[in-house]
Amino acid sequence: MNVYVCMCVCVCVCMCVCMCVCVCVCVYVYVMNLFTQITLLSLAFKV
Repeated sequence: MNVYVCMCVCVCVCMCVCMCVCVCVCVYVYVMNLFTQITLLSLAFKV
């Protein structure tokens, strides 16, 4: 299962009208890989 994590930064310039420019950066997070790494870490700590 893949999950998107997005961070957005918006810059607005207002004179008579407001113009906004947004830049978004999205990162794939591999949830299953994360879970397996966490379980491996917990197993290592138990041993």
